[in-house]
Amino acid sequence: MVTNLEPPTHDHDCVRRTKRGRPPEPTLAWVIPNSNPHAGHCHAGHRAEDGTISLKYKLHETDSTSYAQRTRLNFERADITLIVSQNTDPAGGTLITLEHARKTKKPHLLVTPTNLSQAPFLLRQFIEYHKVNILNVAGPRSSSSPTVYRITFDLWQTTFG
Repeated sequence: MVTNLEPPTHDHDCVRRTKRGRPPEPTLAWVIPNSNPHAGHCHAGHRAEDGTISLKYKLHETDSTSYAQRTRLNFERADITLIVSQNTDPAGGTLITLEHARKTKKPHLLVTPTNLSQAPFLLRQFIEYHKVNILNVAGPRSSSSPTVYRITFDLWQTTFG
């Protein structure tokens, strides 16, 4: 998912910011009402775990239904990656994204319960330090991580609201 942010799930978004700096559901739930443009990649047919992604989201369809392709495209086109997890030890696709960020030495910030109270400050500093234009936001699906939506939405609101 990509968006232009004044302040800077389907499981990954890309967020493009202009002046300041999860998953589309919480990220877009914050970005769209705050009039920030957005874009990014989704599966062929706008397929999502819980149905079809609304066409109101400005997403480019990949030619595959593979989560890996969409994840890779969003990751590669971003300057940095924000990973939000309700667990201290990410698993599944979230762990793969974290490992890929480490392997490629691409800047990333992992937000978990251990640093959640400092996350708004850390995120602002992270975005400013790296002079970010495009931010990839990653994390687990809400079906496997029920509180990730609220954590991510609150992170956007506290950081930039």
